[in-house]
Amino acid sequence: MILSHILFPTLIAAAVFAVRWPHLKFPLDEDLATYTYIARFRKQGLRWKQDAFLFLYPVWRLQLLDRIYGNPETGPQRVRLFLAAHNALTAVVAYGLVLTLTHNAWAALASGLLAAFFLTSPSLEAESFNTEQCYAPFLLGGLWAALLGPEWAVVAGLAWGLMAIAKLTTAIYIPCFLILLWLLQGAEPGFNAFVASALVLAASTALDAARGYFDPESLRQIKARMLATLRTSRRDAFWPRLKGDLRLIAAETFPLWILGLPALAGMFLEPDGPWFVTLTAVTLFILFAQRAFTRYHYTPLIAVLAVTSGLGLAWLGAMDGWLPKAGIGIWMLAVAFTALRQLPHYTRARDPEIMARYGKFEQLLYLPYLGRVLKRLMKLSGHAGEPLYVWGNFTQLYHYSGSPAADSYVYYAMGPWLDIGLEPVFDSVIGGLTHKRPRYLVQAYPDFDPVLLEEITGLRYRLIKTVLARYPVYRLEAFNPPKQDPLKLTWMEKASLMERLTRGRHMPGLNDADLLRGRELKALTECRKLVNLNPHDRDGRIFLGELCERFGLHRQAGNLFEWVVAHHPKLRQVRLMLARQKTVLGEFEEARFLIKDEIRLFGKSTETAQALGRLEKALGQFRAAIDHLQNAIVDAPERWDLRLEQAECYEQLTEPASARKRYLQVWEGATETAEQGFRAQAGVGLARIGAIVNPASATLGDFVKKAPDNAPLAYAHASALEKEGRLDEARELFRSLTGSLKTDLLKANAWYRLARLSEGDEREQCLMQCVRRNPYHYGAQEMLAAWGVNHVPA
Repeated sequence: MILSHILFPTLIAAAVFAVRWPHLKFPLDEDLATYTYIARFRKQGLRWKQDAFLFLYPVWRLQLLDRIYGNPETGPQRVRLFLAAHNALTAVVAYGLVLTLTHNAWAALASGLLAAFFLTSPSLEAESFNTEQCYAPFLLGGLWAALLGPEWAVVAGLAWGLMAIAKLTTAIYIPCFLILLWLLQGAEPGFNAFVASALVLAASTALDAARGYFDPESLRQIKARMLATLRTSRRDAFWPRLKGDLRLIAAETFPLWILGLPALAGMFLEPDGPWFVTLTAVTLFILFAQRAFTRYHYTPLIAVLAVTSGLGLAWLGAMDGWLPKAGIGIWMLAVAFTALRQLPHYTRARDPEIMARYGKFEQLLYLPYLGRVLKRLMKLSGHAGEPLYVWGNFTQLYHYSGSPAADSYVYYAMGPWLDIGLEPVFDSVIGGLTHKRPRYLVQAYPDFDPVLLEEITGLRYRLIKTVLARYPVYRLEAFNPPKQDPLKLTWMEKASLMERLTRGRHMPGLNDADLLRGRELKALTECRKLVNLNPHDRDGRIFLGELCERFGLHRQAGNLFEWVVAHHPKLRQVRLMLARQKTVLGEFEEARFLIKDEIRLFGKSTETAQALGRLEKALGQFRAAIDHLQNAIVDAPERWDLRLEQAECYEQLTEPASARKRYLQVWEGATETAEQGFRAQAGVGLARIGAIVNPASATLGDFVKKAPDNAPLAYAHASALEKEGRLDEARELFRSLTGSLKTDLLKANAWYRLARLSEGDEREQCLMQCVRRNPYHYGAQEMLAAWGVNHVPA
């Protein structure tokens, strides 16, 4: 009696708090940050509905959470303890349910401990705030009460009513369970349970109604959030995501599946089987109806498997012979092995290497850093605590920066927007930005257009930098009131504007905004910070490798690509990136092996043909290189880089007519702004071929007149002047280019070339300007070193 009623439940509850304790001070995720947003800024006068959209009923539960949160210093820990209490209740209920069905206290203890441990699995995102943790104890508790007999029907109804309060969609369980109760135990227990659950829901609804949360504005907000959530849930393909999530969850809860699933199937045949059939069917229905768009939706299913695993243990223990005992022993080894695999998530919970394994690693590792950057930025500019705007669902940035949102929607939404129910999102976002004019705007998701935002609102934002090469941060430069108030447009006009405003990828990721404006060094610096924060960021390593290649750091780039190939061998293209570095470094056999490996794994492609062409070109096999490049051109005739490389091979073979033909194709075809570099290379090639008849500087001068906005071409013209000994003209042109060029690398090269044409202190200043934009410029570093030693021009 003491063991089964006091000691074991206490032990199970203690186990829950023990495994949850390491995560109390975990970084915030967007769910926890959203639920506690008003609580965080409550002292500043923010309230639900007025300052943040309502997104679920009952609203009084959100306000209860505000009270539990208390203050920002300890609020997140208190909320997590509140969730841990629900987990403890779930585990204890699992214990009681198994004890009732089997009268085996040890099997019930095992069930409770399994629930305590596996419901906190990293794959279930237990560190987040989710309503699945809140309703699971009432779901299982109502089932337990129903199985105890008709006299417990009222308790069962009360539990199911509380379950629906925890998450409204779970109300679908109630009629299913009530019908089953009526069929199995009679009309009176069914009616009693119905009245009990109805009273709970009626009281909850009446409380919200009395506080004014069923008025038209509240309903508009709830509807808008629901529509936005439904669109977000359809962002990814359902079946591939389902398979991936199930594979990960099954790996971390493996013992529950190998014992719990057979036991669940066996339970269907028992006298109490209809209850478990209904429980399983409705749980799966809700899971699929929600499209399981986040992994914590599987929490109730894992709770059910924890219960049936206890049932399976009891059945195996009651069997005679050595085989069931051996099965229990093997199963216990599986439990031990799985627990040991997950142990680092508890012993080293806040280690960056461990946090990088979570599905929300970005929110755990990157956003705290971004939050500190924003807080420091706003403090230094004298705008601390003023409204901030974040496009995306990373509401924790408001917590970290200490600044409330400029809008009241305070979340993320995506199209299609042609639905009048989404009009409040436009009104909140555009109205909030226009009214509060936040000093800083963070583009956490790439599907947001600040240029179009200026057309709509008159707010002109300028990019400061892209933090961690992922999050562009903008500062407000000017406000020119628009001719027409955007809030007075029709809802269809608003929908059209939102469609245009939110084009792009609807997922966070790397952002090349700094590259597009020519700030290569800033992009490199921020990407290094990203990889230092999370050395396991695959995409970050690839991007950093590409940036290192731009700066001529081919060995570093090769090391980064080698890591990606070793850890992600099924990823396309990375072997070719590595082969490119090996080719530049003269490691030709390794490069050839990598290209062949890419072809073996993924087949031939334009990129493999180009890689083979580059390799043969580096080896001096120009005819073979031309053939490979021609194969690539057939597949991708729009690729100007392929024609340029082919033209260079023809030059080496002293076939100027063929080379000239291809250079002309590039010169005449590469007319887009993004293709200026290709056009400049073509111009240089044509000037080189025609140098016998006409000096290269003259030819390039003519090209510059035809394409005056082509900065790389102007740089090539200045270089040609220097080579021909026209130093004064070259010096003046390089000096002009140092002020007009937009990209760090090209500007650094211009400063270096100007330094070579200068003397004394002017040379040193030019060299310093060069290394300021490209600290890896070998020529500038060498000249500065000589200057430092001899204090004379190198």
